[in-house]
Amino acid sequence: MKKYHLYLWIIALVGLITSCSQDETDALQTATESNRVTLTASLPEDFAQIGTRALPTAPSDYKLRCILEVWTQGAPDQTPVLKQRIEQAGMTGDNVVFDFTIDEGKYYCLFWADFIATDSKGISATIGGLSCTHYDDKFYATNDVTNGLKAISIIENVYAFNTDARDAFCGLYALEKGATAVTNPTIPALTRPFAKLTIKEKNATNYGYCSGLQARYTVPKNFNVLSGIASGTVTVTCNSKSAESQTLFSDYIFTEASSTLGSIDLTFTGTEGKDLQSVTIPAGIPLKRNYKTNATGSLISEKPVSIKDVKLTVDINSDWTTSDVEYNTDVAPARNILDPVKTAGSGDKAEDYHYTIATAEQLAALSTLAKANAVITGSTEAMYRNANYVLDANIDLENKPWTPIYNFYGTFDGQGNTISNMNVSINSTDENYEARGGLFEAIGGKVSNLIVEGAVTVTGAKHCFAGGICGLVAGTIEFCRFNGTVSSTTSNNNAANAAGGITGSYAGNTLAITGCIANAQVTISGGKAESSGAGGLAGDINGRNCSYSAWNSGSSGGTTDMIGKNNNSDGAVGTGNNNFTDISTLNSQLNGINNGVSESTYKWQTGDSGTAYPKLVPRTPVIN
Repeated sequence: MKKYHLYLWIIALVGLITSCSQDETDALQTATESNRVTLTASLPEDFAQIGTRALPTAPSDYKLRCILEVWTQGAPDQTPVLKQRIEQAGMTGDNVVFDFTIDEGKYYCLFWADFIATDSKGISATIGGLSCTHYDDKFYATNDVTNGLKAISIIENVYAFNTDARDAFCGLYALEKGATAVTNPTIPALTRPFAKLTIKEKNATNYGYCSGLQARYTVPKNFNVLSGIASGTVTVTCNSKSAESQTLFSDYIFTEASSTLGSIDLTFTGTEGKDLQSVTIPAGIPLKRNYKTNATGSLISEKPVSIKDVKLTVDINSDWTTSDVEYNTDVAPARNILDPVKTAGSGDKAEDYHYTIATAEQLAALSTLAKANAVITGSTEAMYRNANYVLDANIDLENKPWTPIYNFYGTFDGQGNTISNMNVSINSTDENYEARGGLFEAIGGKVSNLIVEGAVTVTGAKHCFAGGICGLVAGTIEFCRFNGTVSSTTSNNNAANAAGGITGSYAGNTLAITGCIANAQVTISGGKAESSGAGGLAGDINGRNCSYSAWNSGSSGGTTDMIGKNNNSDGAVGTGNNNFTDISTLNSQLNGINNGVSESTYKWQTGDSGTAYPKLVPRTPVIN
């Protein structure tokens, strides 16, 4: 292992370095073993060669520069004095070693490592009142006359984007020098003084329309290695698009332990024939020191379409050697809410994970994690939306806006409980977006033993699907009930438009709706007639995919047809399905429903009064 020692006592003897003190009594003394200090600054693996502690290979046209400053601690009323400043440049090998002499006392050792130009020369300088050798700075000014590394600042005229040449590391070590030599004490690993921000475009097609961009925003200008404080401001402008796929630009931004970034103004240059809309990313992107922040969103659009609400998914990742995974900004808190109610599960199979939900907050966390395609904590590929859930209590959603649970492929057992006051309102003007609404956006797994009450409204410019339980089903809905209103509207006369008390439409091949009850006022507006419909149970489905279910067909309270658009060529409506117009009629149908699906774990029981809708109770014994 090759080491790089700077033996100050030898250099002092031949007169190549001047005194490090402010007065004659602090003059550099003749070196002895007792006043020697040897510090080894080790850079983290991801800054060094991957998987090693070797020093990193500098980017083209740059070399690595490392700095050590040693400041006296002193009493609160005493001004700190810089006792040592050592710079080394162009090193290779394993570690950076600083070897020097100093009197007994308490000191702060400040470290800094960055990249400078290959032709940077060491010249004489005075920093903190100390004469020393200083290499020309490149991106960060480290030579503040008074404060040195306590006042590092951005060099504005060479501010660079989309390059890792701006990577840098810093560290702080409190040294207590006693009567004996100090050799290679344990120094905390150096860390980055900033966050790396990367802004990406989610839509690959629109990204291809962009030939250039300008991004303008404000960042902190200064960083104090001793205090860890980022201060001052400077407005920076990026005028070149990153060459990395679907990446608009990346930047290194000074930050304290954590902070948020101000707004970012983006102006795009389109390819020939493309006039692109400018957009402002609102303030609030989170930054965390020594972490990457990847923010991804649909930012590029053609005029006159205007993106009014910029929504980004953000991942903050400590691993700088692998690609980030996109997560919504709410993913971390959503995990914190849902993870504690996990009852079983490990590894990479989603079917092994089980959760018990008892609050609206936990249910909303599932919605957030499903929408973000989030991977379960501790897994590498199992997703929350593919796991198993049971509802352990009634939940009141209080008519607050509900975001449907996205593409659910797991199991959700309501255990006879009710989700009430659900308010789903989907409104889209995107002609490429298929709008779906319900408690679930789409179900590819199984939802059972659940009662939902509320309102679902879907409005869009393409295909629209609305249902009390889900907008689209490709799995199974078993022994569920919905009470409320369902409405679907499309402005596209060539689009499909379907609404139903249980589901809007169906995209599977097996039995979809079984043992269900719907008391829903269902309406549609717009769409292509041959692919649109409103029904008590489903808007658009093969009738044979429904069995032993009931719907309110009353003229004032429900919908006449069980299925709005029956895809069965014979017009069959399935086995054991019945309509009702009042509670007493429905109650008389319950035995037929329960007996028709005898393998279910729950069954329907008449309500607590003559006007109350049936409730779900466990079968005795429960058949698994």
